Amino acid sequence: MKDNSLSLSAKTSRVEGYAFAGTTNLKLLVLSNNPIVKLETNAFSGLTNVEKLTFPSGIKALEPDAFNGLESVGFLKLAFMDLPSLREGTFRGLTNIGVLSIQESDLGVVRPGAFDGLTYISTLNFLNNKIDAIHEMHITPDQHVRSIKFQGNHILDIPKAESVLFGGVEKLTVISNHFPCDCHIHTLIEGPFANGSILEFVTSNYCISPLEFNGRPMSDLDFETIGRCQEEVTRVLNFYDQFQLFGSMQEAAHGFEQ
Repeated sequence: MKDNSLSLSAKTSRVEGYAFAGTTNLKLLVLSNNPIVKLETNAFSGLTNVEKLTFPSGIKALEPDAFNGLESVGFLKLAFMDLPSLREGTFRGLTNIGVLSIQESDLGVVRPGAFDGLTYISTLNFLNNKIDAIHEMHITPDQHVRSIKFQGNHILDIPKAESVLFGGVEKLTVISNHFPCDCHIHTLIEGPFANGSILEFVTSNYCISPLEFNGRPMSDLDFETIGRCQEEVTRVLNFYDQFQLFGSMQEAAHGFEQ
């Protein structure tokens, strides 16, 4: 250890549980000189007060609770990973982070609960990743995530409306991403990623498909000519039917009172 910095060059391929327990007050923890492909459960439990934590490229597995107990990190970057998915509990127990940046990685499928238990994050970045699908990306107010930047990502499947939540986020930036411009596009522009400004969203993000629109801004689309997917139409009709039924019940109750 030199100048409160720790650099490991043990050529290890994994970080085992509690490998850094009791380690504290580091300016820099460098793991980038190791061919690490796996971060095991509780790999960083007990590690606190680190200004910057760097990882090597090529990580292929993040076990649930890999970051559980890791506290007070100024800058934590996860880059050039090749993951089949972000699993439930991947970031559980990670708390009090200045910047958590997930970037230049193949994230596979973002599964339900991947961000559960992640708390007190000043800035959460998703930069230039490939994402096959988002089954759930929920950030709730009690997680205290102040800012999210979602930029330059390629998303191969538009998530369902209920799959994405950015609760309590003070600043949400969604720019320069590529999405499929198919029948699910209506769900996308009406959902949380658009952050209430459809015009700004469609001028700042791009199509990945169909082929004739690849790389073109969404604002080039004629949205009125793109039909909604059948499941969306069914959901809207069901909501309308329930709304009508509620109205009929109210009228009946009013007539009974008279």
